[in-house]
Formats: sequence, C-alpha cells, structure tokens
Amino acid sequence: MRAHKNAVLKFQHKNQLARIFPGVSEFPHAISVYGGECTLCATQLTPGDAALDFYDGNIYCSNCHQDQKAVIPRDVIECWDFTLKPVSFATKTFLDSTSRYPLINVALINPSLFSCIPELVNLRRLRRMVSLLWSLVSRCSNLASQELVSTFKHRSYMLMNVDTIDMYSLVDLFEVQNGDLEEFLRAALNNFASTHVSSCSGCRAWVSVCDICRDISKPIWPYAFAQFRRCITPGCRRGMHLECLPQSKDGAKTPMAGLLRAANLFDANAAGDSHERDQSGSLSSSSIHEENPGQERRTIVEDLEPLRRCAVCRNNLSSSGSIDPV
Repeated sequence: MRAHKNAVLKFQHKNQLARIFPGVSEFPHAISVYGGECTLCATQLTPGDAALDFYDGNIYCSNCHQDQKAVIPRDVIECWDFTLKPVSFATKTFLDSTSRYPLINVALINPSLFSCIPELVNLRRLRRMVSLLWSLVSRCSNLASQELVSTFKHRSYMLMNVDTIDMYSLVDLFEVQNGDLEEFLRAALNNFASTHVSSCSGCRAWVSVCDICRDISKPIWPYAFAQFRRCITPGCRRGMHLECLPQSKDGAKTPMAGLLRAANLFDANAAGDSHERDQSGSLSSSSIHEENPGQERRTIVEDLEPLRRCAVCRNNLSSSGSIDPV
C-alpha cells in the first residue's frame, strides 16, 4: 500500500513539473528552509540537509536532491543561458525525458531572441526550406519521403508543417547555440537536393525557369525561396531570380549586397522584422528612415526600379493601359 502511495506521489509531482514548464521565474520557497519539509518525500528539513531546485524553486532533502545539474529551459528562452544548475533527481529525470520533444515555441514565448541571436534567424530560414522540400518530395514518392524522414530521425517534426518552424526541443536549442543544428540542416538539404531532387523526373516537374534570364541551367526550385521571388500578380506562378531582379532606373545592375541591406529581400519576417510596407509590398521610405537614418539605404531604395511582375503580366498590363506596368 505504501508503494502505491509513493507511485501516486511521483506521478503527481511529474505533472507539477510539466505544468510549470519551462520553469519558475522566482523562488518563493527559498527562504523557508527551517522547519520545512522536502517537496518530494516530506522528510523534515534541517539547515544542513536542504537544497534548492533551480527549475521548480522548491527545497529538497539530500536524498531527493544529490546535486544533479541540468540546463534550465527558462534560462535558455529568456537569457540564452545554457549554464548547468542544481536540480533534484525528479527534475533531472523529467528534463532528460522531455529534452528531445519540440515543446518550446521561441517566436511565441520570446520573439526578441531573433533580434539578438542570428543563428535563430538562419535556422528559421533553413527550416522553412526543409518544410518546402518535404512538400515537394512527399508528392513525389513514398520511398523518397521515407528516406528523408529517416535522415531527420527524431527531428522528423521539422519536415511536416511550415507553421511550426519556431518549435524547438531543448536539445535543438543547445545545437543551435553550438552550430550543430545549422550544419545538419544545410547538409541534409544539399545532400538530398543533389542525390534525389535534381535527378528525379517527378520533382523536376515542379521546376520553373526564371522569367528574366531564361537560363535552364539555373532552375527555380520551390523550396529555394531565398533565391527567387514570385510574380505578385494573383494566380501567376512565374518566378525570377533575386540576382536578376535588381535594376537601377538607368538599366545598370544594382549590387546585391546593397539591395539586401536596403530591402532585406531574403526573408524580412524571419528576424521578426516589422517594417511598414505599402500596398505593393515595397518597404516604405519612412520605415527605412526610422530604422537607419543614414543616407546609403535610402539612396539605394530610391534608385531601384524593382520588377515585381513577370514579363507576361507586365505586357498584359501595358496592353490594357495600366499606369503601373511593373
């Protein structure tokens, strides 16, 4: 009967640890050691037999807290701090058992991390590419889909939905910090794109050719969104290389580095960017001026004549007498 009572207690304690995930932000019990009881086993505590758990903020006896250490999820999310801190045996077991599950939505809990941790911005872009690659491959063959899932192993959740690209496990975030996750995603994208997608007739059916350069040796793949832009005309699926887009009003090419600094064409929203945009989708001069009062960016943008529509749509608009042929 006693064993059953302990089992119930452990189950309840585990639920409590789950409810406070990613950890408490303050330690209300840290000053109540004298005369208190151990949070887990209810043993009477003494000053020499008490230890603080940095995850749940409770006090444990030396039997339940033997100075195990773990990374506290809240420290990572709020401060990008991966320092190991003392936790009880129960907390250590709980955190280890959940460390590979994608429980942390960085954009929802602390979106400001994107502005100070450039690795998260890179990972968001890569994960979007991975999700789009999966969308392409999953329509091709079951064998290719299974191969891609096998490559990602416990990270297969990164393939399924572009809406979950900000979900991470604690292990993922640790590997974001040391660079392993970015290296893994880049290798997976490059290897699978070169070994399957480029040689698969089913996948190549989704390829398009740049509407400007028409170079069939540089196809536009749907998942390589950082390399092209779609025509903004509703219903049109034609694409254009980013390197083919920038043109100044006198017809000369605008340097890509300057263009990207000015307009952040790759993925403005990846870093939580909140630039104001006009109805055509272009950055407004007021938002650029607010972000950087310098003249370089404003001059570049003012000199650009972006080709927002493909040639067919521009010709159709010109023929219909539109005043905005671009």
